[in-house]
Amino acid sequence: MRVQELQEAHEAAIAIIERPGEAARALRSLPADSEQTHVLAKCGDEGSAAFDRRVLRRVRQVRHSGLKIATLSYSVSSEPDLKNSRRRGRLLAALVRMLEPGATFTLIAFGLTAAEALGWTNALLTVAHVGVSLEVVL
Repeated sequence: MRVQELQEAHEAAIAIIERPGEAARALRSLPADSEQTHVLAKCGDEGSAAFDRRVLRRVRQVRHSGLKIATLSYSVSSEPDLKNSRRRGRLLAALVRMLEPGATFTLIAFGLTAAEALGWTNALLTVAHVGVSLEVVL
């Protein structure tokens, strides 16, 4: 087995979904050839802070298991209020900082304008490691 095949065999894909009804679109963004795929969806009655903690805990577990996170997608719904926007910004920044060079972060922007999505992407560029790709799906 070649070195590249060995490296690819230890990669994970993660999809994080704020609204379970938007899962199909988020799941289409994941590669089919990952060794492991993790899907984290917010439960109907789960608070935002609890969801953030669960997401961060699970992503850290994947990283510490020895798997490289090759792809992480996050489906964003429209902004209900400024407090949620700030909370989400902190979560997205923490997630992007966890990615290693060669990884791809995809922001799936449900209900956001192109300008809003571009604003999120520009903010995340400031915290991403060199070599991490950022993509937006509107």
